[in-house]
Amino acid sequence: MRLNAATIVSILRQEDFIQSIADALQYISYYHPADYIRSLGEAYQREQSPVAKDAIAQILTNSRMCAEGRRPICQDTGIVVVFLKIGMNVRWHTKISIADMVNEGVRRAYSQPDNVLRASIVSDPAGARKNTRDNTPAVIHMELVPGDVVEVKLAAKGGGSENKSKFVVLNPSDDIVEWVVKTVPTMGAGWKPGETLLLSGKILTGRDAAHKRIADSFAKGQPLPEGVDFRNRFIYYVGPVDPVRDEVVGPAGPTTATRMDKFTEMMLEKTGLLGMIGKGERGPVAIEAIRKHNAVYLIAVGGAAYLVSKAIRSARVVAFADLGMEAIYEFEVENMPVTVAVDASGSSLHANGPAEWRAKIGKIPVAAG
Repeated sequence: MRLNAATIVSILRQEDFIQSIADALQYISYYHPADYIRSLGEAYQREQSPVAKDAIAQILTNSRMCAEGRRPICQDTGIVVVFLKIGMNVRWHTKISIADMVNEGVRRAYSQPDNVLRASIVSDPAGARKNTRDNTPAVIHMELVPGDVVEVKLAAKGGGSENKSKFVVLNPSDDIVEWVVKTVPTMGAGWKPGETLLLSGKILTGRDAAHKRIADSFAKGQPLPEGVDFRNRFIYYVGPVDPVRDEVVGPAGPTTATRMDKFTEMMLEKTGLLGMIGKGERGPVAIEAIRKHNAVYLIAVGGAAYLVSKAIRSARVVAFADLGMEAIYEFEVENMPVTVAVDASGSSLHANGPAEWRAKIGKIPVAAG
């Protein structure tokens, strides 16, 4: 008997689908694609800036450490975005919905004991913003297509990049390439900007939620929580992954610093803070506060979270434990690699660097304003 191909139906079982989602998310947390590593190695060979060359070296070293140790490449293990192309001839052997299966896979992946991933999702952003603790729900895109195959593509997308977004409505006569070339330089990539340092000592951590609570305390005339003393210390903008096995802390790379710009004047004026460690450039308000208070802003390399964590010798929560990874930690660091991005005079690496290379290359247009 011959079967018409159109009558063949694939059966997809619930457990297989769930586990494939979980396995894929674990895999992409610690493995870079081979073509990316090859391209980055070639970029390292061509790079002329010592600071940039050092940053690439850290990323490559971090990548190898993560592949060998099976730990996250970045502490921001992302919002899970799932793209499904579902063949219309596929039959599901399951008692739950496709969305529920996807979210169960996410739940398993982010709670895997040997490689716990950081949960960043809140149950209702417009409400109490309570962390779901397992990074669900995922963002799911489904498309029905001809055939008997289900194609699954996953992205564990970090949120910091959203702060660098630009939006424009172009006229029919506008050139998109011209707009991109003009816009990208405006988005950024004591000590002097560009100098690389090895930082040792005790630092405190804090991100958006912690800064907001500190601001609320000051507004009410209340002191900082017991054990939180920023005097003559640095604050590190980080939300670390939970440790596993014998780790002091999981991957702990920097988060995007511009989110803390509106709190910078308050922190420098009222806490005795020496400076800040983060990722990316600072805006005019933050730079003016740094200049005014003779502070400094240092950057750690984004994309080298596991490598950075190896410089952390001890870690303990000192305040706001209910915030999870957004709690204030005290880290004792030894030889933590950082680069000066804004010095005490307000001179910024992110402004000076592009200007210097524009002069050398002579092709990148200066952005208006």
